[in-house]
Amino acid sequence: MDVLQDLLNYYGQNAWYVWEQFYKQFLMSAYGVLFGAIVGIPIGIFIAHHNRLSPWVISLANIIQTIPALAMLAVLMLVMGLGPIQSCLLFFFIRYCQLLKIRIQGFEMSIRPCSNQEKEWA
Repeated sequence: MDVLQDLLNYYGQNAWYVWEQFYKQFLMSAYGVLFGAIVGIPIGIFIAHHNRLSPWVISLANIIQTIPALAMLAVLMLVMGLGPIQSCLLFFFIRYCQLLKIRIQGFEMSIRPCSNQEKEWA
C-alpha cells in the first residue's frame, strides 16, 4: 500500500515532467510510423506492379522483421549514438517493413485473377 501511495505522490509532484516525457515518446513513435507509411506505401505499390522485385523485397523485409526492436536499437545506438532521431529510425524500420509487406501482398492479391474455386465462394 505504501508503494501505491508513493507512486501517487510522485505523479502528484511531477505530473508535468511525466506528461512531457510521455509526449516526447509519443511524438517519436508517431513520426516513425508516419515516415514509414510515407515511404513504405508508395514503394510497396511500385514493387507490387513489378513482380520480379516482390519476392526479394518481401524476403528482405521478413529478415529485418526477425530482428527484435531492442536489438535493432542497440545496433543503431552503436552506429549512430542514442537520441530521439535513433528512436524515430527504429520505429521507421519496424513500420516500414510491415507496411511494405502488407502493401505488396495486398496489391498482388487484388491484381491476380481469381481461380475457379475462389469464384465459387464469392
